[in-house]
Amino acid sequence: KARKEKERKVDWKDLAGKIGQMHNGSMPDMRAMMRLQRILLDLSTDELNAQLDEIAALDIEESARNQLKGMIIGILAEKDPRLALERFGDELADDGAGINWQLGAALRKWADKEPAAAGAWLDEQIAAGKFESKSLDGKNQSLIRFEVALVGALLKTDPAAATARVNA
Repeated sequence: KARKEKERKVDWKDLAGKIGQMHNGSMPDMRAMMRLQRILLDLSTDELNAQLDEIAALDIEESARNQLKGMIIGILAEKDPRLALERFGDELADDGAGINWQLGAALRKWADKEPAAAGAWLDEQIAAGKFESKSLDGKNQSLIRFEVALVGALLKTDPAAATARVNA
């Protein structure tokens, strides 16, 4: 049991250093990356959340922290898309970079199962001003990504609702 627990432990600080080396032209350790992927896939949503808290507490560069966080968010979004959106809804950004593409995919996955709940969540975020545009053209690429995800899911189950959403 102790060995298995040790195999499931991730040294995030060491991994952040390796990510930094990859950005300097060093080849990634593919075996280590595959091992990490297997570990993360085996973790429960509670364990993934704990890993995210551990990463947030590390004294590492922000870019490395974001990459580590991104690894987990993708898996969390697959396992529990609603939880991923609720946990990271405060981090929605206008630039369309970072985790927004993963959260857009999470919204689509959630909307495929529960379109009304996913739509209500998105409407709450819009009403809270989380998609306010900072660009000169008034568009927010993240909002567009989220709306496309929701409308795409609605087209499968309720084309009239999808049409109404687009018109609105």
